[in-house]
Amino acid sequence: MGIDFAGSFDRRLPKIPQHLTALINLVELPLPKVDGQPEGAEATVDILQGSDEYVKKAFDLFYPTFKQFIIKESPDWIVHDPIEDGLRKMWPSPESLASPPEWFEFNSSIAVPSHETAGFYRGIFSPDASGFSILDRLVLGLQGCSATAIQSCNEFQVGYLGLLKKLRKRPVIPVGLLPPTPPEKRETTDPKWVNTLRWLNKQLTRSVVFVCFRSECKLKRDQVFEIAHGLQLSNLPFLWALRWATNDIDTLPLGFECQIGSRGVVYMGWAPQLEILAHPSIGGSFFDSGWASTIKTVHYGHALIVLPLANVHSLDARMLVDKGLAIKVEINDDGSFHSNAIHSVAEASHGRRGRRKV
Repeated sequence: MGIDFAGSFDRRLPKIPQHLTALINLVELPLPKVDGQPEGAEATVDILQGSDEYVKKAFDLFYPTFKQFIIKESPDWIVHDPIEDGLRKMWPSPESLASPPEWFEFNSSIAVPSHETAGFYRGIFSPDASGFSILDRLVLGLQGCSATAIQSCNEFQVGYLGLLKKLRKRPVIPVGLLPPTPPEKRETTDPKWVNTLRWLNKQLTRSVVFVCFRSECKLKRDQVFEIAHGLQLSNLPFLWALRWATNDIDTLPLGFECQIGSRGVVYMGWAPQLEILAHPSIGGSFFDSGWASTIKTVHYGHALIVLPLANVHSLDARMLVDKGLAIKVEINDDGSFHSNAIHSVAEASHGRRGRRKV
């Protein structure tokens, strides 16, 4: 059995393991360019948060090319990644998102914070520049599916999986959390990473908090400052991978690095997340509760501190808190947060270090 992947691969997929190369064929099918779409943007990681409508439009224009590919190859299975579940009749208004649905058949605190309900509802149900809403795409995608595969497991989300099966009336297959393969040891001459690794090696086992927000999460200046002050107040050693920044002159509070001294490191730009999470000195992870980062962090048994900064992340964060896996930073009604809240959860998480890996 062969497997074809369609898309662009230079930045997207890891190297194929040698024993699988004969089974996997990568077929490059570039997306068409549309007005308003940044050059080379083919995924949410390439664009600013909230600007994904042009990428969706490009995928719509991609339809004829993909259709011809399917006709030619005649695959047995087509696996695609649908948008998060949601139906208009189940959430008739923005206000209905602010509390757990009555049709949940189990205890849950899953709900959208009140300050996010209007934007969340509009984002799900309102058409964007492509002419379709997220709900439209979800329905179109799921109507043609014979089954739904979920990156989860019964031990973690049995209630939600059962509910999805009941709503879909088709098989729901939990394929497991699928944690990434542990990183291989590598030699590097990058002085920035060499110095960071040297600092990590000097820290006590499971003593360091790793701070990292996903690529799609572009922090605003005031958010960066509050996080910085919270880390400063915590008195805990930390490694902060601060993306979308080039230096500390414009990004961090004045004198921040001098004040924290050798207790913490701010790593500007992209950092090897898996390599850092696997390091024995890491004991906690402070992140936005994105699902991919959650799986990586839980796999290594770290304490979880979550600060959801995008609508769907609020739901993920509440589920993690429900499961007793995370502590959430308190967020104000207007969506802002304070450094003291970060300080409080950082201290609380200190006693959660050393959990077993999942």
